[in-house]
Amino acid sequence: MTNSNTPREVTRRNFLSDVAITATGAVALTALLSDESAAAGVAPVSAAEWDLTWIDRLTGKYRAVFDAPEINDGMAFTNATVFMMSFKEVYNASDADMQAVIVMRHHGVALIFNDAMWEKYGIGADQKVPNAETKNPWTGEMATLKGRGATLLGCNLAANRFARETAKRLNQDADKVKADLFANLVPGVILQHSGVFATIRAQEAGCAFMKSG
Repeated sequence: MTNSNTPREVTRRNFLSDVAITATGAVALTALLSDESAAAGVAPVSAAEWDLTWIDRLTGKYRAVFDAPEINDGMAFTNATVFMMSFKEVYNASDADMQAVIVMRHHGVALIFNDAMWEKYGIGADQKVPNAETKNPWTGEMATLKGRGATLLGCNLAANRFARETAKRLNQDADKVKADLFANLVPGVILQHSGVFATIRAQEAGCAFMKSG
């Protein structure tokens, strides 16, 4: 008689159990993201409703995406600048040869708002950034990088969450705060459905990945 508890049977049961757990986890994750989108006031949209033209513009010989989930003293901009400096000095690459994509997401989404918003909503103090009472300290670096061909991307999900939290912190109307913040992005920033999406699409377009937060 075959022992019903043979390694083959145990392995098979474990495999099926793992599959079930994985499937359940995937459903839960999808539900969680859907709930987050709903809470953020983000309705499901098609690709046509997002500006994805930056992907087709990634044609340079040297490409890199800098993931900024935290402010981290603007390290993403420092890393992007060093990337361009290094490839220029080592390979004599021109700006047209090098393309940096900077994805500001999660807590790093505060970087996408301009000086006026940092002053009006006390973003510097809230994010514990020294000497940032009246300005976003990295708008100049972003402008310089944008002028050299860098792509600046912001996470829409995180931006919605940031607006809600800012309104709650200051006891203000959430819709008005959101409208104000979204109308005052750093020039050149393109909102994407999520920072995760943007980072993955940049890698699919040939960008080397570097975490900068």
